[in-house]
Amino acid sequence: MSKRPDFNDFARSGVEIPDLDEISDEFLEDFPPEGDRPDDGDGRPEIRSVPGRLMESVRDAERALVRRQALVYLFDDGAATVRWRDGENEAARVTKLDKDHLIGILAENTKWARLKTDGKGTHFVDGDPPERVAKTILAGMQSSALPRLKALAHCPLVLPDGRLIATPGLDLQSGIYAAFRRNDFAGLKPSPDKSDAQAALAELLEPFSDFCFEDPAGPYAVVAATLTLCCRSAIDDAVPMFVVTSSTPGTGKSKIVAAVSTIAIGYEPPRMAQTDDTEFEKRVTALLLEGCPVIFIDNAEEALGGKALNALLTTSANWGGRHLGVSRMAALAARAVTFATGNNLTIAGDLRRRVVPIVLTTELERPEERQGFKIPDLKKYLRQHRNRLAVAAITMVQAYLAATDPVVVQPQLGGYEEWSRIVRGAIVWAGGKDPLATRAAILAEPDETAMAFGELLAQLLATFEQNSFTAADVVGVLANHQDLKHALFGDKNVDGNAVGGKLRYWRKRIVGGLRVMALEVKTGGVKHWTVVAPAAQPATEAAP
Repeated sequence: MSKRPDFNDFARSGVEIPDLDEISDEFLEDFPPEGDRPDDGDGRPEIRSVPGRLMESVRDAERALVRRQALVYLFDDGAATVRWRDGENEAARVTKLDKDHLIGILAENTKWARLKTDGKGTHFVDGDPPERVAKTILAGMQSSALPRLKALAHCPLVLPDGRLIATPGLDLQSGIYAAFRRNDFAGLKPSPDKSDAQAALAELLEPFSDFCFEDPAGPYAVVAATLTLCCRSAIDDAVPMFVVTSSTPGTGKSKIVAAVSTIAIGYEPPRMAQTDDTEFEKRVTALLLEGCPVIFIDNAEEALGGKALNALLTTSANWGGRHLGVSRMAALAARAVTFATGNNLTIAGDLRRRVVPIVLTTELERPEERQGFKIPDLKKYLRQHRNRLAVAAITMVQAYLAATDPVVVQPQLGGYEEWSRIVRGAIVWAGGKDPLATRAAILAEPDETAMAFGELLAQLLATFEQNSFTAADVVGVLANHQDLKHALFGDKNVDGNAVGGKLRYWRKRIVGGLRVMALEVKTGGVKHWTVVAPAAQPATEAAP
C-alpha cells in the first residue's frame, strides 16, 4: 500500500494546504466502508488491531486523531497536546503525552476491535487501544501522519512573508499553534498602512509613560520588546535579549517585563533566579517543552553571561538542552524571547553584542513610594486593553512588511539582521527612535572580562617573555593573582582544562594590545602557547 498523504507532506511540499475536512477525507479514503465499521453513533471510527499489522493500526489511529481534532501533535521527539492553564482559551501550554494519557485520548476518539478465536471461530471483539500502538505514536516517527507543532502564539501570527493568521489552531506551514479566542483581536485590519502604524506606535508607548528612562530611546526599546514577543513568528532567526536595569531598586524593572508579556501573551511570565550554566540549560529546556514564549531571569546579581545563555541567544532552530531528571537531550525550536532584570547589571563578554538594554533612572531615594501616576493600576489597565495593544503591535509589523518605502537602520546588529530589519525598521519607519540607541552607554563601559584577560596576557608576557608556556603554567600564574582568577573563572575550580578552554576561546583576538597564539611545539602531547603583540605575531599558528 502506498504512503497516504499527511499534514507534513503538504507543509514540506510548499503547496496550498486544503481545509482540515478535505485532508481528513484523504486520510480516511482507504478505510473500509462504514457498514464494516460500526460505531455507537458518536462518530468514532473503529480500528481493527490485527497481529502483524502494527504500523497500519498506528496510521489509522493517527488519522483518526486528526479527523477528530484531538489536538495531538508531534513535538520534540514524541507526541504532545495543547492545554490551557485556567480553562479553555486561557494561557496555553504544551503538555508532553505519556503512554497512559495517550491511551485515554485514543479511547475517547476511536473504537478498537481485536481478533478472538473461540468456539464460534475467529472474529473481532471490542477492546481497548493497544499499548504497543500508543508507544509507537509516542516515538514520534518521521513517517507519522500527525502534524508537527513547533511553538505557541498567544495573539495572531504575522509570518515572514507578511501573511496574517488570525484563526485559532495550528498553522500547518509554520508549525505554530494560535492559542487565542477567535474574536479577541477583531480590531485587526487586513491591509494597514503607515498612518495605522504611527497610531499603533503611540498606543504602545502609552502604558509605559510613567516609567523614567535614562535614554530617550528607552521607551522605543520597550516597544521593540513588545513587537518581538507579539510578532516572534515573523522572524525566522534568533532575536536579542532585553535587559532592564537601574541603579536603584523599586524603579519598575520587573513591572516592565510583566507588562510586555501581558500585552503579547496575556499573562505574566514565570520568573527564574540567576543560576549556573547547567541549571540554566535544564530550566530553559523545561520551559521550552511547555511552549513558554518567555525566558525571564529576574533580579540578577552577578554579571550576565555564560555559554548556555549565549547559545540560547544565537539559535532559533534547535535547542539541544537536557531534560530534567533524565539523561536525554531535547531537540526544540528555541522561539522564546529572553529577558533579564537587575540593579546595575553588568553584561559580560560576548553577551554585550546580544542585548538591548532598557535603563531606568530615578531622583528618588525610595522610588517604590512614588505617587501621581498617569495609569495608577497598570495591571488592571493592561487586562482591559491587552487585545487592543496586541493588535497595535501586530499592525506595526504587518504594515511595515507590506511597505513600499522600508528603511534600513544602521548599524546592523550582527547575528540579528532579520530582527533588526523587521523590528527596528518598523519602529523607525513609524516615526520612532532606534531602540538600539540605548546600547551606547553599555558599549561605552569597559568589558570587565576582556580587561581581566588583557591583564592576564600582560602578566604572561612579563613572566615568560618570548618563551612558550602551557595551560598548567598559567594555573601557576593565576595562583599568585587571585583577583584575575576570580574575574575570569569566578568561584569555579581552575585547572589546566579550564585554562586551556579560556585560551582557545580568546586565541587570535587582540585584547589590551596583545594576542595569545597556539604553537606547534608540544611536550608529551601538551599544547604550548605564546603571547605576542599583533605587529610581532608569527606568520602561522597551530590548529586549535
